[in-house]
Amino acid sequence: MYTKGSSIIEIIIALAVLTFGITAGTLLAFSNQSIELDTQTASEALYITKDAIENVRATAQGDFSEIASLEITQSIDIYTNQIFALNSDCSKRVTSLTTWQTDAQRDKYISLTTEIADMTEALALGGGCTGFPGDEWYHPDTSNVANTNPASARGTGVDVAKINGRAYAFVTSDISGSSQDDFWAFDVEDVTQTTAPTKMTSLDTGLGLVDIAVAKQESTGKYFAYVANKEIEVPPSDPVVREQLQVIEVTNIDDPNPHNRAVLRASIELPGVDPEGSYPEGRSIFYYNNKVYIGIAETDGPEFHVFNVTNPTSPQHLGSIELTHNVNDIVVRGDYAYLATSDNSGEVMVIDISNPSAMVHPDISGLKYNAPGSADATAVYVSGNTLYAGRNRDGSQDDFFVLDIESDHTLTLNTSVDFDDNLCDIYNPTTGNYNTNQKCLKNNTAITGIQVSGKFAFLSTTNSTAGFQVWEIFDLANIKNRSAYNYSENSTDLQFFNDRVYTSNTSNNILRVIFDNPPA
Repeated sequence: MYTKGSSIIEIIIALAVLTFGITAGTLLAFSNQSIELDTQTASEALYITKDAIENVRATAQGDFSEIASLEITQSIDIYTNQIFALNSDCSKRVTSLTTWQTDAQRDKYISLTTEIADMTEALALGGGCTGFPGDEWYHPDTSNVANTNPASARGTGVDVAKINGRAYAFVTSDISGSSQDDFWAFDVEDVTQTTAPTKMTSLDTGLGLVDIAVAKQESTGKYFAYVANKEIEVPPSDPVVREQLQVIEVTNIDDPNPHNRAVLRASIELPGVDPEGSYPEGRSIFYYNNKVYIGIAETDGPEFHVFNVTNPTSPQHLGSIELTHNVNDIVVRGDYAYLATSDNSGEVMVIDISNPSAMVHPDISGLKYNAPGSADATAVYVSGNTLYAGRNRDGSQDDFFVLDIESDHTLTLNTSVDFDDNLCDIYNPTTGNYNTNQKCLKNNTAITGIQVSGKFAFLSTTNSTAGFQVWEIFDLANIKNRSAYNYSENSTDLQFFNDRVYTSNTSNNILRVIFDNPPA
């Protein structure tokens, strides 16, 4: 229930085409200087700057993973060239900066910036690419909200997809009883502070949903929502059935007939899981490269499962592994799955999923990270060779971790932050003022979602006074809070998409659309 993303693949394809021309999508900036002077040195600097960025692009076209972590400095005669990059889930914004001095000791520079798309990753994520944020995010504000009927539905997960040229937010919810809708779809393309999301449809899938991943199937062009179902309260008189994985087709979300907009195509009971065991409900889900990865609560049987969804209407079970811990969140990159779990000696687990029928427990492989204390990991995100993890607030331990993913896929600590140390500046859009030096997390609250793009990490939390937070992560040695936002719900998940953030919430407004709204 903690993080994913989905966007239109055509945008990424167009972006990749644009990067082949150095002038397309490229910013050329000269320092405050007279271009007429030092023409020769400026031309040489431009050549160096352009050549450096072209070399990066050539490397990326051969193997995008070769530029996973990018920070290069080289000296050429009087010039110093630096290459650095900002990451999104399917692309990098690469900057080549060349500096030099004239005889008058005047500093000059030339900078070229371009975006390079990772087409392989874009396809693997089913179009789940979020784009880059703007430069500010000091002033988070509500663009608008969506409610449900009945209002008792508690939001548990959110994903956003661009379908037929429009953006749609899909929200899952837990419910207080049977015969209530738990899957919701909203048109969010035209949302403003005066235009609310438009409800497109809703479904009753069972006894509540806990997580969602929306993906495009490239072979057919169809869109499917993969959801993790709760299904834990079966009346004694009924057959004991736990359909933890369900597939809902949303290709025709704009169909004139509301009944055609979301159609349940498959319901799967997880193999090897005792349906009468303790709490065998779905807990987290992730789509990657025609496979769905689903985690459940600790129970009698395997807690982590892999399905082939080449045919989404008939998922095929490929394998599972018993972890004896809750799987609270999942991210997959390449041949590895990264899990946020309840293991006190390995809150973050790494599993080689190249052969789903023979996965190795992290206790054996050693691919896990043991954070200080016993608080569960609740959210995880991977960007390049860096993993970000959040956890429950419990005592005086750190709550937000940045881990380096080494070449052998072991995890080492880069830095961590204690969210109890009065670090948050909570913005009030009504007054334009900040409530400074507030606790980012209180005891018994948690980071429930992480999305990283550019120089920011966007977080959803269950802290009632700082449910949404923005953190600066460009300099990992100096991570700091950019802003926080207080509203009347606890957030259970978030999705960053086209410089807006969509949160699912436990009360009042099941969906909230947040944007950066600097004062005029």
